[in-house]
Amino acid sequence: MSSTQNFTASIELDTHYPAREDEADALVTALDRDLEVHGGMITRSPSGRVRVVVTLQAADLRTAAPTALAIAIATGHQPFGIEVLPTDEFYRRLDTTPLPELLSVTQAGEALGVSRQRALQLVTGGKLQAVKVGDTWVIPRSAVAARDDQQGHRFTGLLLPIGVVSDTGQLIEDQAVDVARHPLPVFDEQDNVIGLARSVSRDDEGWTVTGALRGLPPGTYAVAARVDQLARREDGDVTRIEDLRLTGFNVLTTRQPAFPQAQIEVLPGRSYLDLRQLVGSDPAEVFTYP
Repeated sequence: MSSTQNFTASIELDTHYPAREDEADALVTALDRDLEVHGGMITRSPSGRVRVVVTLQAADLRTAAPTALAIAIATGHQPFGIEVLPTDEFYRRLDTTPLPELLSVTQAGEALGVSRQRALQLVTGGKLQAVKVGDTWVIPRSAVAARDDQQGHRFTGLLLPIGVVSDTGQLIEDQAVDVARHPLPVFDEQDNVIGLARSVSRDDEGWTVTGALRGLPPGTYAVAARVDQLARREDGDVTRIEDLRLTGFNVLTTRQPAFPQAQIEVLPGRSYLDLRQLVGSDPAEVFTYP
């Protein structure tokens, strides 16, 4: 009578692990049903695919591998890759492989400065790497740290006042402003990109902005618009700006703006900030003192 031994198979299916929690739950439930006889664990692989880990009995590796493939096919999903090891060796490798520090959703939210509900939205929306173990999401601390590197402070304020004469005698006509694109880059006084304006809109006072930036504490800051395609018309002591294209703005910490009304308030709340959206931003004239 031939003896058998335990083998553990790590099966990666060529199926994307759903970002939405309800869809992930439905998938796990279906796979649990298909794999009931084998038991095992269902997780998200590092590549974002569905990974199934099962333990099976076989006489040797030559018979264990086809069995693992048959289990993968039985799920109804296309297999992407399979690794089969004696169970003792499988767990020995786990013991010798440094495991990432894992955080709960609540802990991840605290580390990111957001609520648990917001952290869960990031996880289920696929914006924060996580693995579902049973009914619980766990998040590697490295994923939280990577997300934290893309955090900034929210800001809001007035960028270009309309119908107001500046300290340098400039007045922006009512229909003069054209916005180059969204999002607009935000610069410091040394022209380093420190943030982005996600929304630029017109109200009764002029053109307002909201967005996120980094490197400045909460507070009120003067700003100077960056423009190109500037068309002027002299009208006595006033220079009327008849056409300009808004391409971004500088946050001023030592200089004064042409328009004292042009200010933003940097708020304590934190916000996601991905400066990669601004790759290729073109420099432009700074609309400030001559």
